[in-house]
Amino acid sequence: MKAITTFKRYLSLKTAKWSAERGAACTYIAESIWRLTPEEQVSLVRQERQERRETDDDQHHDDNDEEVTSEDIMSLIESWFVRGTQEAEKYRDPYLALANWYTVQNEFDLGWETLISSLYITEKDPIYLVTERAWSFGPYQDLAKILLKNQTTTPVWKSNLNAETQYQILYQLGLHYIEQNRWSEAQEIFLEAWNLAPYHLEPLYRLMEHYYFTQSSRVAYMFGLQGRELMLFEEASMYSFWSDDEIYKYKFGDVFSVVAGFLRDFENGKMAAERALKNAPLAERERIASNLQLFETLLKESSSSSSSSSSSSSSSSSSSSSSSSSSPE
Repeated sequence: MKAITTFKRYLSLKTAKWSAERGAACTYIAESIWRLTPEEQVSLVRQERQERRETDDDQHHDDNDEEVTSEDIMSLIESWFVRGTQEAEKYRDPYLALANWYTVQNEFDLGWETLISSLYITEKDPIYLVTERAWSFGPYQDLAKILLKNQTTTPVWKSNLNAETQYQILYQLGLHYIEQNRWSEAQEIFLEAWNLAPYHLEPLYRLMEHYYFTQSSRVAYMFGLQGRELMLFEEASMYSFWSDDEIYKYKFGDVFSVVAGFLRDFENGKMAAERALKNAPLAERERIASNLQLFETLLKESSSSSSSSSSSSSSSSSSSSSSSSSSPE
């Protein structure tokens, strides 16, 4: 309650003119009321009624005696969330907070519209009140959550959305399906996302990773080959959010090198391991470097066997023995 009083006092100051801070204050008030006990919420509604009586020339002189309903409490919380978007209309965070409120209340259409509105805010102000989530995967993750909760919107949700926005929502939806162990649906969604935006590596990585862990190396290898060229493109990560940077930096190359090794594609295995090693974190470097060394050894043995026809049979046997006793990991 003290926090609410403090934020209200701030908003009443003549010097409180910064829109971002005013919007944040309104959002904090809404979230604070949301977390109060029912008794405290009722008390606050009565307090707000009293404040209106004092400022509106007694126009609401009877409402303070009326019973406080749950609708009154919900309306009060919503009004502060909405005011947050009005005070800070050029900032995304209040919109995400309002959309979350609507989603929790099962007001899915309002939540969807609010999140889409946030995406029309395209100029990021680098201030302390701006969260990275609001400017990366956050809106798309929240839109995907609405699709999961409100299946009735699924057939029509793509209307009026560009391909990149559709891709981001689909990718987040696929991640949600993975969390729920709904792989067949996740695979369908990732493939649709990749077809929409083939310059994104993330869906291919999720598909390859799944089949690698389920020991379906040939299928994993197929998806790895699809992303091979994009993996080598140094600027490809410009299309990703910070949360997926590691996929571009080393994870895709790391997994692809291993599945390529399983299928004796040592050239691609070596190339992918080299790419992964460039940006791999310290904890992974020794393992990836060991894989790279193994590929180099296997390629030398293979080259030696092909250049010496007189000893091709024994060299081939030696290469086969080496590859079967050692494999990338």
